[in-house]
Amino acid sequence: MGYMLLFHCCLMIAIWLFIFAPLFSNANTLTMNLVGKLEDRCEINFTSGQKIDLSDSNIKTLPLDIYCNQPLGVSVYSKNGGLKLDKRDDIPPFEYLFEININKANIHEEVKSIDLLSEKRFDSSGVIPFSALGEIRITLEDRLLYAGYYEDVIEIDVFPSINSVIN
Repeated sequence: MGYMLLFHCCLMIAIWLFIFAPLFSNANTLTMNLVGKLEDRCEINFTSGQKIDLSDSNIKTLPLDIYCNQPLGVSVYSKNGGLKLDKRDDIPPFEYLFEININKANIHEEVKSIDLLSEKRFDSSGVIPFSALGEIRITLEDRLLYAGYYEDVIEIDVFPSINSVIN
């Protein structure tokens, strides 16, 4: 009988400790803040130079690499609106078709060179391409006729786009 009484006392103490001990203990709480920041990065590189020579062909392509870590926009502008014959203001520029294709960024655009006299903007429609390959294709509408040096300068800019669509 002494063992039974001792057993019941120990059992009661164990139950009491199990129920009431958490009320008397101190708990430590640890709070952690995790942070990080990555700057916007959007750049374009022409993998085979920045010059397209249309002396012997009406169609030429120029491959390009793009890296952008958020949705991107592309702006394109032409200085002359076509290939202008050097020192001949009496001859209008020879027009061409400008095409840009960047599959991974959902950019597939065609614009006549004359329309590039005012800046045109294209957008990846919210797609983040990260690293993407693309190409620019230039197609002359007519063959060059007059002897001499022809030139147009096309400015292409890529930039992070905070808008989902740029018109």
